Amino acid sequence: LEFRRVLFRSLEAMAAGLPCIATRVGEVPHVIQDGVNGLLIESDDVDAALSAIMRIFDDWEAAKRMGMAARRTCEQRFTTSAMVAGIERAIGDLLPSWNRLHSVVHR
Repeated sequence: LEFRRVLFRSLEAMAAGLPCIATRVGEVPHVIQDGVNGLLIESDDVDAALSAIMRIFDDWEAAKRMGMAARRTCEQRFTTSAMVAGIERAIGDLLPSWNRLHSVVHR
């Protein structure tokens, strides 16, 4: 549950155009691309966290580019319409298997 809260907070920041600093856990690396739309660090690595924070503050242009890329990521992958389209694709992928299974079970 805590992981989900962290991921949603990251997505909220990304939607606002902010680069995120997050740990490489769960689905986070599938959302945040290191150096592209945020920075990824290892869990419990305080030095890496400090280094990432300093990288953001030391290079505002890179931070702005990552922030814009973060917003684009949200617009492309996490809008309601993008998520509905993903669910529709998943259902479409599953239906042929379901139909085959259903016909075998009900013979």
